[in-house]
Amino acid sequence: DNVLGGQQHKLPYAEGMKWDSVSRKVYYLGSDDPGDGQFTSYEEATNTWNAMPAPPFSLSGVSHQYDAATIDIVNRFFFWVRSAGGGPVERFNIDTGIWTDIPFLGSYSCCEGLVYFPEMQSLFHTRTGTLYRLNDGATSWTTHRSGLSTSYHSIMEYNPVLREVVFGGGAQGGGFYKLASDGSVTTLSTPPVGLNVPYMELTHDPVTGIYLLFTEDQRFYTFDSAANIWQQQSTAGVPLDILPIPDATYRDHFNSLATPISNYGVVMFTRCSAGGGSCKVFLYKYSNTPTAPDTQTPSIPTGLTATVISSSQINLSWIASADNVG
Repeated sequence: DNVLGGQQHKLPYAEGMKWDSVSRKVYYLGSDDPGDGQFTSYEEATNTWNAMPAPPFSLSGVSHQYDAATIDIVNRFFFWVRSAGGGPVERFNIDTGIWTDIPFLGSYSCCEGLVYFPEMQSLFHTRTGTLYRLNDGATSWTTHRSGLSTSYHSIMEYNPVLREVVFGGGAQGGGFYKLASDGSVTTLSTPPVGLNVPYMELTHDPVTGIYLLFTEDQRFYTFDSAANIWQQQSTAGVPLDILPIPDATYRDHFNSLATPISNYGVVMFTRCSAGGGSCKVFLYKYSNTPTAPDTQTPSIPTGLTATVISSSQINLSWIASADNVG
């Protein structure tokens, strides 16, 4: 692993991995602190984690991902920018394996979100309260919205179920916003904790679109963006490996990454223990609170037909685990 830093693996300082539903692979690029970066993939067909060929740009030193990686499944690109800094944005063609530099905003600004929004055919990036946009085929970024409140370590989450992006937060605080497919930006309810990557994990259920938030004080919340409501959930049954464990030595909240797997309607959590411990994978199927039981006497059915139940309708829970993914 050529690991140098305090976490002693290559998954910290990030907010998630990116799933390509076409090739059925997961992509991640990041590093420890300090520690040389590595481009990594998981392939469903072979059930293996692999070090990808080294990119043409240097990954020496510190190559944190934070929330500055995103994927364009339609056009077949994975995007990454080093700690969302001065750029350029590095674009990886998933099908050809070729990396290309694309323009960025210039000048260093640490660690804010980057996301591809396919309904708007654009990349979006937050930087100190301004939302920037780069249209497909364009060579320069434009200001999409200013006067917002974000700071470094902010988040951006594209939700393909709801066709929206939620973003905001940061280490110095910030608002929480929704970018709709018509380009409008609205302010959302204040989250129960600060959205500060990597001290929390915000992801979404790939079936319902409900957002899932895991916090560094070991709480679990859901967020319904249509109703604009946060709700605290029980952590009963949630593996301790998933819940962040603050630690003065290793700061374990750096070490769990969430990836919605749309093909199967589950969220994959990849977790490596700080201090050089083992790595594991967990799968989670979100399910709503059960409705009240039906007390009405059923009638005798007639004219029955058989239908195939899709895998997304099967109620799963936490499923552990595969070791040694790091």
